[in-house]
Amino acid sequence: MKLSSNALKWIAMAAMLIDHTGLVILQYWLEYGGGGGAPGNFLWTVNPETLGYVAYGMRILGRAAFPIYGFLLTEGFLHTRDWRKYCLRMVVFAAGSEIPFSPAVYNGWMASAGIYMWNWQPGL
Repeated sequence: MKLSSNALKWIAMAAMLIDHTGLVILQYWLEYGGGGGAPGNFLWTVNPETLGYVAYGMRILGRAAFPIYGFLLTEGFLHTRDWRKYCLRMVVFAAGSEIPFSPAVYNGWMASAGIYMWNWQPGL
């Protein structure tokens, strides 16, 4: 069976959705007690240990997205006419993707800045 790049993109998007759902929704309820409402009431009827296993399993399934996206990124780079425009599009897309991701995962805009910047301390 031959998979097109479009099919691989859909598989990677589904895997990433599973991963982020396990991170943002399920682990949030486990760590912070949920926010009430119907979904929160439903999730607290499930054993927290079972819910933890489900969240962990979702995170594992979602890890398939990175190698697929890496493959597609490399293929796109190898087959593009102008690699500068391609890199610029990737940087703009990555910056735009950070806008919904940081508030959802880190509860703020600059909480994830340590991932991107060196923690420089003079005198060390």
